[in-house]
Amino acid sequence: MTCANCGRDRDTRSCGCVPTVFWQRDDVREAVARSDVTRIVRLLRVHTDLTQEAIANLTGLSQGMVSQMESGKRSLRDTAKKRRAMEGLGAPSHLSLQREPPERSLTDWLATKLRYRRKFRGLSQHELATRTDADVSVINQIEAAARHCPTDLAWRLDEVLDTGG
Repeated sequence: MTCANCGRDRDTRSCGCVPTVFWQRDDVREAVARSDVTRIVRLLRVHTDLTQEAIANLTGLSQGMVSQMESGKRSLRDTAKKRRAMEGLGAPSHLSLQREPPERSLTDWLATKLRYRRKFRGLSQHELATRTDADVSVINQIEAAARHCPTDLAWRLDEVLDTGG
């Protein structure tokens, strides 16, 4: 799996954005077991050199949301967003006590891939919407897994993001 922050391969351990030792901390293991992404964000900021922007890149959340989570003004409650954030951070799945559904939905998968490819290409949601002749709200909803992607838009996204079909 490619790191959404540095672009390196996480599986070969060439990505060091979230150090392995971080996941071994008792407070982190407890937060992962409870799927407490808000607590994990706070711990990342205290125990790593990750910026709010880097955490946003990894989790798929906005930098503003990460800031509000860190300050205690907001917390992440949506189960799908929690799962995507945990996966993006590379949280070891064996630490989680919550059962995952047998398969992620195609909508969740597309949301994660679209957000990664857009950021990898250095595009904002507005720029991607303009290049694909789509409304920015549609791009936003697809990336949030709140809407299915129409087939014609999927083809245009494929072309602009050069995903190879």
